[in-house]
Parts: sequence; C-alpha cells; structure tokens
Amino acid sequence: MKIIYTLIFLFFQILLCVFSIPYLPQTYPSEQNDNKKSFRTANQVIYLGPNINTNDREIILNAFKQIERRTCFRFNVLEFKKLPRHGMPNNHKSYGVIMKSNRFYGYIDREISKYQLKSTIYLSNRGLHHSNKNTARGIIMDQILKYMGLKEEYLRPDAPSYVKEFR
Repeated sequence: MKIIYTLIFLFFQILLCVFSIPYLPQTYPSEQNDNKKSFRTANQVIYLGPNINTNDREIILNAFKQIERRTCFRFNVLEFKKLPRHGMPNNHKSYGVIMKSNRFYGYIDREISKYQLKSTIYLSNRGLHHSNKNTARGIIMDQILKYMGLKEEYLRPDAPSYVKEFR
C-alpha cells in the first residue's frame, strides 16, 4: 500500500512540473531594461533585508526547502549577507529582497528603474510568526512562488471551465 501512495505522489509531482512550464514567467517589453536583460533569470539573487533576524532567516530557509521537496525547483544558499543600508550596487541585474512589513501577511512590490530591477517580498510578523508553523511556512512559500512568476490556479486560462462563480 505504501508503494502505491509513493507512486501516486511521484506521478503528481511530475504532473506539477510538466504542467507548470507554460505558466512560468514570460518576458514582456516593460520588464526589460536598456541592456535587454530579462526581468527574471534562472540565477536570481534574493537578499535578506536588514530587519530579518536569525529566527526569521530559519523560517524563510525552511520555506525554500519545502518548495524544493515538493517541486522540481532547486535553490542554492549562499553565504548569509544582509542587505547594506545604502542599497545594492548598480550592476544592471535584477534581484529580490525579503523584508519585514507591518501591512499584509505578504505581498510583492516591483521597482523597475533605468538601471536596476528590484523586487521586494514583504512578509509581516503575523505571517512569519503565525501560531501554526505550517501556515507561516505556507505564506512564505506562496510569496516566493509568486515572485518566481507562478500563477495561482484560479488565474489559469482554463479556470472558468472548472470554477463556478457565485453571486
């Protein structure tokens, strides 16, 4: 019986990877800088903001590990460096920053300027330190996957054929 469950789990993991390919981020003209580099690359750098402490760092890294366990995505953890107060050097590459916020559980803000493409993933204390650790990890995973460009199921083009609208 355990083998059957394992095979079913692996089958759904493969389906997830295969069917998520069409929904990976596309590059639009508004998401390119003067050097014609893509807004998102396979080697995206995400920094931790100055207000992320060691406990928050462990929760965030745990969310990245869970995404690795459940999908075909892989992440490389580099030496821990906090974001400098003056911001990142102007190197014409897009990057992400994870910061704490007092607003919602989590949201993403994109700043596109002439020389830098910066996306900030904001996480609130309510999201990071939710009473249920699985919920906290899920909130972080949701924001990371949105940052990577994955869309939620209800945004799929074929969603109206499966989801009924209530009024």
